[in-house]
Amino acid sequence: MREFETINFHEHEVAKLDMPHDDALVITLELTGTIFPKILVDFGSGINVISQTTLRSISQPTLVIDHETTPLNSFEGKSVQSLGIVPLTTRTHDVELQTRFTVDDHFMPFDAIIGCP
Repeated sequence: MREFETINFHEHEVAKLDMPHDDALVITLELTGTIFPKILVDFGSGINVISQTTLRSISQPTLVIDHETTPLNSFEGKSVQSLGIVPLTTRTHDVELQTRFTVDDHFMPFDAIIGCP
């Protein structure tokens, strides 16, 4: 089992933020070789979700979706079914992990959502 690493921010990176704050944590993350700037870190979610639109823009030719569906709550508050699960390589700085994402084809204001189990 891999131990979780702490993410630290330098003073110059948070200089324009009011403290304390409850803003959403949105990061840039590399997914299978493509960089995405709108990744929501959701501390209330136990799964990772990627939009079908984001998945299509990844520059890897063959991504295989396991058609194991999962019920989800959409941003509109509706109950929806996922399209399945896809494994992707996530990378930030020097950390690279194989991560399973649930694929969703409904509206998402983010490229993906990273849950915190």
